[in-house]
Amino acid sequence: MRNEIDQPSRLTFWNQNGEIEGIGPLSTNGPESSAKGTPGNASGPSVADGSVYWGSGYSRSAEGNGNNKLYAFSIRPAGNVVCANEALAGLVRGNLIVPAGDWCDLTNNVTVTGNLQLRQAAGVRIVGATVGGNLEADRVAGASDPSSPGLDVICGTTIMGNLQVHDSSVDAPWSIGGGSIGGGAGCGNTVSGNLQFRKNAATGNVVSGNSVAGNLQCRDNGAVTGSGNVVGGSISGQCTGTRP
Repeated sequence: MRNEIDQPSRLTFWNQNGEIEGIGPLSTNGPESSAKGTPGNASGPSVADGSVYWGSGYSRSAEGNGNNKLYAFSIRPAGNVVCANEALAGLVRGNLIVPAGDWCDLTNNVTVTGNLQLRQAAGVRIVGATVGGNLEADRVAGASDPSSPGLDVICGTTIMGNLQVHDSSVDAPWSIGGGSIGGGAGCGNTVSGNLQFRKNAATGNVVSGNSVAGNLQCRDNGAVTGSGNVVGGSISGQCTGTRP
């Protein structure tokens, strides 16, 4: 998570060539010194006390001032993570769980090394994420993510296992790969296993533009539309006829 924070007493900033660019502490005009013996810059990374810091616009020169902003990127410890009524970013080294009655917004290139599990969640928007295991949406009750109200979204996401969406309520329509929120070119998902979409009661469901290595199965849903699904195995049920 990125936050503007107070700086530690000393920071060493590096540039993209691996050279020390500036040595803190930082003033409003930049770091006090550099490895080159001249006042330096701090528009790059530094590590102190287990956190990654990033200076935004700090500089020191004969003219002008920096914008004196410093950001910290916390490193989340390994283990399962609960996402409850929040936008979550970064690396999850374990399973990610959205509990009953809560929504979760995953739109900042989140990577989950384990499974992503929605357990009677109130809504979700997943855009540009990577899931190392399975993604299961079990009995989602609504579509209350404030960034995509009225529609649950899985878009532009890579799932190394299976994608299973089942038993959602009539108040939880889905856009999986297409639709009005984050839809269009580049919104299709990549699924290394099977994609199963079944017993979802809403009528405005879309399953479109996905690449599925296994089978695509759509059964017993309120309604499903879609096109452009590239499937390595078979297509059955309501998604029949949705190949390119």
